[in-house]
Amino acid sequence: MADIQYWKDAIVGEIETVRNLVQVAQNTSDDLERSASLEKAEKGLRSTKSNTRSFKMEIRLVFDHNERSKYERELTNFEQSISQLTAEIKNLRSGGARSQLFMGANAGEGTSLNEDPVAAGDAVLDGASRLQDKTGQSLGNTKQMIADSKMVASSTVEALKQQREQITNIEGDVLRVKDNLNRADKLIKNFGKRMATDKLIQCFACVNIMLVVGVVLYLVIKGGKDDDENRNAPESPVESRQLRGLY
Repeated sequence: MADIQYWKDAIVGEIETVRNLVQVAQNTSDDLERSASLEKAEKGLRSTKSNTRSFKMEIRLVFDHNERSKYERELTNFEQSISQLTAEIKNLRSGGARSQLFMGANAGEGTSLNEDPVAAGDAVLDGASRLQDKTGQSLGNTKQMIADSKMVASSTVEALKQQREQITNIEGDVLRVKDNLNRADKLIKNFGKRMATDKLIQCFACVNIMLVVGVVLYLVIKGGKDDDENRNAPESPVESRQLRGLY
């Protein structure tokens, strides 16, 4: 709301300034002063139109219907005031140009309308012809500027098109890189699972080997103890008697 009020105050102040300048141009008889006032007024109108566009954009951001309607009515009044001031400035410009045309024609021929109407009319026509030539030249320059602007616009559109294609290609590359990263992440996870499974198998194998080695050692140690016990045991008397009877 602060921004829209700022643009509103700026427009009101500029319209008032332009009106004062137009009034000065209407009341003055000095052509230089009139021209200077009109130039300032036209400059002020350009600024007012720019601020009006900003004011219009701010209106679109107002959500309250009543507030928006109020600002839209004020915008309409501003646009009407701008149109009216533009027409007044145009009329003052045209009136000044006609005055200069008649004055220049009379001064160039050294005659006045009262002295020789025919010569004065010819002088006016000559002045109008010169003014038309200048207008035609200005129109030609304007057309050339428009053509140059079109060329610049075409170049800009082409450059924007190329940039858009580059952005599209970059987006495609980014998507491919993202897809590759996802695949790499899946491969790493699968590899980690396989490594964990392989380690588990290795642990079971080591346990089995240790069990086998333990059983073998147990049997070896137990067998050695049995042999030692047999050697150290006393000879049985029954067996000795049986052996003696044989002899």
